[in-house]
Amino acid sequence: MSCFVRVRHPNGEELTIDLIELEEVLEGGSSGDYYLLPNSGRIILISSEEMDEESVEAVGLDEEEALPIDPIESRVQFRWMEEFIGTVHSIAAGNALRDSLRHKRPFRNFKDVLMEFPVLRKKWFQFEAMKVKTEAANLLESLDFEILEIVDPRTLESITEGWTPKSRVTFCLSRTFK
Repeated sequence: MSCFVRVRHPNGEELTIDLIELEEVLEGGSSGDYYLLPNSGRIILISSEEMDEESVEAVGLDEEEALPIDPIESRVQFRWMEEFIGTVHSIAAGNALRDSLRHKRPFRNFKDVLMEFPVLRKKWFQFEAMKVKTEAANLLESLDFEILEIVDPRTLESITEGWTPKSRVTFCLSRTFK
């Protein structure tokens, strides 16, 4: 599946950047430093062990040309979780997710709670994927690239929380008036 972003470099040249690769970098892939080579649109990784001058030259990375790509900060991802909770219709699920953020290891707790709600879990991963894609576009725009086209054939599924019989409350009045 080919997912990419076509951009116009500030010098007017058009480039194609691998969207999936950029998203993976933003999500915090392998340890090391990632760079976007603005003349080719390639993304490269220089791992911590390779950070000597010889390896930097070997991949054609020079300080003036390479643009560093930082992963999305955890505080931003935490805000996404809070925002997602605001979209949850189930009071029980919303309370459980909100509570998960108040304890140690909120990211792990949040995902553990989502395991109890499979439909919400699916909805969360879709929500998060859209946020990461938006961050990728924002990054490219912050580097003065003009986005010409985003091609992403990955389909988004329509997900609704639905109602279970336990969540419905039916009131029956069986009173006879004389």
